[in-house]
Amino acid sequence: PTDIPDDTLSSPESTVTPENPDYSKLNITPSNVQAVISAMARPGEYYQETVSTLYHSSGSRTYPRKKWVHGALQRVDVISETNTVLMHILYHNKDVYMWRAGSARYYKTSMGEFSPDNDQMIMTYEEIANLAPESITKAEYTVYNSIPCIYVESKSSENGYTSKYWIATDTGLLAFGQTLDRSGNVFYTVESKQIAVTQQDDSLFLLPNGSSVAQ
Repeated sequence: PTDIPDDTLSSPESTVTPENPDYSKLNITPSNVQAVISAMARPGEYYQETVSTLYHSSGSRTYPRKKWVHGALQRVDVISETNTVLMHILYHNKDVYMWRAGSARYYKTSMGEFSPDNDQMIMTYEEIANLAPESITKAEYTVYNSIPCIYVESKSSENGYTSKYWIATDTGLLAFGQTLDRSGNVFYTVESKQIAVTQQDDSLFLLPNGSSVAQ
């Protein structure tokens, strides 16, 4: 299983205030981290590559994903372990369009309770904002792989599982996440391999017949 990242901690120098956006100087604690996280916002345009890994008794399996965000449009590509694109999933408002790589036919359905984050198999800062406050056991500013982050650790009262989040302070996107079972064994990790906060081209969000869902 993936080891916990080697973090570089920062000594807090001041309290959290809306006028103080320098997270390295904030005294981030379990009691105020939800307020800090809730003030974050993801970029309106970005590209992200992630790899999720599920561990089991006989080994592990990885789930690579690529994601593009262009305002109300979001696209997730499902990738195989051998880096082959298997499926494209396009989100627009409450509609979802799915088609297999290379196919000219697509399937349309309503989003329901699913989201691009579900398809990406990624943990998010919004989850932290919605946690029961008493479940948060640790929170601090840290650095993961040279990325300034807010680190949050929580423990579920229902199953005893521990979730760990490293949220990039400059984007609000997950840099690394990890879930441990009640025995402390890692059974799930997700890592951002690339984040690019850049304008995304309209051509990335077309259906296989070349039409746009945003019209």
